[in-house]
Amino acid sequence: MVVGTASGERIDDRALAVECVAVGLGMAVAGGAFAPPAAAVFAGVAIALLIVGLVLLPTARLLVRSRLSYAVLAFAAWWTASGLAHHDGMVAMRLAAGMVGSVAAYVVVGALTTRGRELVAAGFLGGAAILAGTGLIDVSVAMAAGRGPFDSWLLTDERSVRLAGPLHYPEAFALWLSFSFLAGALVRTRRVQPLVSLSQVVVGCGILASESRGALVAFAAALIVAGRRLSRATRNAVVALAVCAPLVLAAQRLAGATAVLYPLSLAAAVLTVLLIGRGLLVRGRLDQRPANRWRDRVMAAVLRLRWLIGGVWLVTTCGLLVTQRRWVDGLDPSWWQRLRVAKAAIHLISGHVWSGLGPDPVFRAPTATGVPGWAYFTHNEFLEIALSLGIPGLVAVVALAAWVAWRLRPHRIGLAVLAAVVVAGLFDFGWHFPVLGWVAASVAACEVGQRRLRRQPFGVWCARNCRRVVKSCTLAG
Repeated sequence: MVVGTASGERIDDRALAVECVAVGLGMAVAGGAFAPPAAAVFAGVAIALLIVGLVLLPTARLLVRSRLSYAVLAFAAWWTASGLAHHDGMVAMRLAAGMVGSVAAYVVVGALTTRGRELVAAGFLGGAAILAGTGLIDVSVAMAAGRGPFDSWLLTDERSVRLAGPLHYPEAFALWLSFSFLAGALVRTRRVQPLVSLSQVVVGCGILASESRGALVAFAAALIVAGRRLSRATRNAVVALAVCAPLVLAAQRLAGATAVLYPLSLAAAVLTVLLIGRGLLVRGRLDQRPANRWRDRVMAAVLRLRWLIGGVWLVTTCGLLVTQRRWVDGLDPSWWQRLRVAKAAIHLISGHVWSGLGPDPVFRAPTATGVPGWAYFTHNEFLEIALSLGIPGLVAVVALAAWVAWRLRPHRIGLAVLAAVVVAGLFDFGWHFPVLGWVAASVAACEVGQRRLRRQPFGVWCARNCRRVVKSCTLAG
């Protein structure tokens, strides 16, 4: 992409990349723009940055004119109009601002050069590592002294001390970290790969420290979808996190009694990635590792016992996630609470099938103890949209997700981000944090970039492949 002179284009590219990262980090530190006034401010900032991108980057003008961008903005307008019709327009700003921000981030970041997109990915990973590291220190201090330096970043319940981060909600913060973790897989500069791997370990430990079951399932789904498209540095970090996940989760639940164990478990995760990537860190190359007889023997033993080790790991990790502080206490009562809320929401949807009750309605639902109470969210984004806009709204959002998946089909990291968004929406209301839409779209655009403009429309692709099949059959006959 060439805009003006080479030097001028480079300055604009770096400036816009830094601005995109600053919006994602700044809004995260400010609480994720979850409060309605902050969501309105976020939407204004996103629109302003989009206008700047349209003025400076000709490619952005092509990206913003896509039918998918128009469809997402139309859904956001529908959601806002429904809120105004139900006299609750400010509450509707959360989801609408996230959609507007996702379109703006995708257009601006997608129009950057390769260097600019890598700068965006590295910026998100570095910022997430700083915030996650600060949160892990906060958790460690709180476990040892009973109170951390950033006490508002913590959520203490009957299970453990959980990391909620500056977003003040564990699931949202863990999802934000998950997107930043995936951004690290798009940093391809070889000389910084060791730093990328270590940063991803810190970010991954922050995800574990949140103890958000929904975010962890979404993170696992994203890694499965990404598959072999993950860089070697990212795969090293994933292995280190998998090895140390039970230790980190178990240590986090032993607050006070063995507080030293938690920092040691985090150090074990870092040591694991150092051992896995020893050849990378010593020689600075991705394709060579020094021969080591003892390491080869250990790896052979691990491969022989992989099913046993994997089974023990799975039972231990899942047991720590689905139970309370001690396994004998049974399932976490929040599971039953959310089931009761979902049943109440489905009952209301059946009475307002076509119009819904307006964005994010407050409705009656029994509490965990069975006492009647009020529910502010359904903890399921699809149910929340069906309750707010009716079945047409649910069909529209599912169609949008399928459309995005089709457009991202050649790009596995982008599909991984979408998988994390969809899976997380099944467990909580993370879509209502506008900053998550910004970061998710930015990470997806870092991989897609300008190649998206060269992809054939679906109809052209079908016609050309049909002609090829007919021609092959004719030649074979």
